[in-house]
Amino acid sequence: ICVVTEPLRKLIMQKKDGGELKQCAIAEGMETLRQDGWRRVAKGNTTIEEVVRVTQTDEVMAETTEDAEPVVQR
Repeated sequence: ICVVTEPLRKLIMQKKDGGELKQCAIAEGMETLRQDGWRRVAKGNTTIEEVVRVTQTDEVMAETTEDAEPVVQR
C-alpha cells in the first residue's frame, strides 16, 4: 500500500516521473513488492524463485525508466 503523503502529493502535482515518485514513496515508508516478497521468504510463506519471477518485470522496468532519456513534449 502506498499512502499519499504530503511530499509525494507535491511530486504528483508537479507531474514528476515514476522513478521520482517511487523513490519518494519508499522514503516515506512504502514497501516495494520485491521487499514484501523477501519478507515473506524469510517467514517461509513463499520461495525465492517466486519472488524473482513475480517481481522481475517490475525491477527491469524500473531500471530502464531510471536510465531513459526524458520525453520531449510538443
